Amino acid sequence: PNRPLAQDLPLRPLCLITYLANERYRGGDSAFAPYIDTLPDIHPTPLYWSVKDMRRGLAVTSHLRRAVMMQAKLVLDYIQAREMVDETHKESASPIEGLLPTRDFTFELFRWATVTAHTRQNLIPFPVSTSRRHGIGSAEGNADSIEQAHGLVPLWDIINHEDSDRASRTDCEFVDDAVEPGTGKAVNGYLICKTPSNRPKGNVPCFHAGEEITMYYGARSNAQLLFHSGFVNCSEDVLSAGADTKLAIDNDLASTS
Repeated sequence: PNRPLAQDLPLRPLCLITYLANERYRGGDSAFAPYIDTLPDIHPTPLYWSVKDMRRGLAVTSHLRRAVMMQAKLVLDYIQAREMVDETHKESASPIEGLLPTRDFTFELFRWATVTAHTRQNLIPFPVSTSRRHGIGSAEGNADSIEQAHGLVPLWDIINHEDSDRASRTDCEFVDDAVEPGTGKAVNGYLICKTPSNRPKGNVPCFHAGEEITMYYGARSNAQLLFHSGFVNCSEDVLSAGADTKLAIDNDLASTS
């Protein structure tokens, strides 16, 4: 918890994945068990594909190498995370309650946690003291600032992607002196998710009762959607552009690798 921000940032994605793996291992003892029990066991991203699947699905594209490299990186990340867990156990004079044993920190568990995080995480703002930013004992003081890190938010993480004018565009904001909805009570450090209406005509609601709520994931190509979310956009507009040149595909690969 006392790492300077420069050291903390690169570890945040791996920490979220390792924490999720640990909570899944804990099963019913985890406070997050009701949420974790709703998560799928297998995800349709290339990290779950066999070599045969990758050759069949990506051989005619420039993304086969990227899929192989992602699987190789997954193995390296697993080794690093396993070493972190093992070192934590070795540094403790007694068993650490709630931390899974190193022998139970399997590759399959880590892969599941990795793909779950990659397909469902959102950037969440949180306050961080200046001492975290510059290091403990810094002369900069202890005033809080706002940083962002990836997190899993139940319900928000199951909203599907839609590339349309009505799909929600959600921005998160961490504010002080907010008013709690429904009670009017003043609260501090409140996380507000704003989803503005994107309809062109005034206050017309984006969605009606009984309709699925969707969210725009951003300007992502089919390659990005496949590697990060496990699906592709099969709309007529996308299919009509299926004859894109290899140059366009390679540019997409370069921009997302």
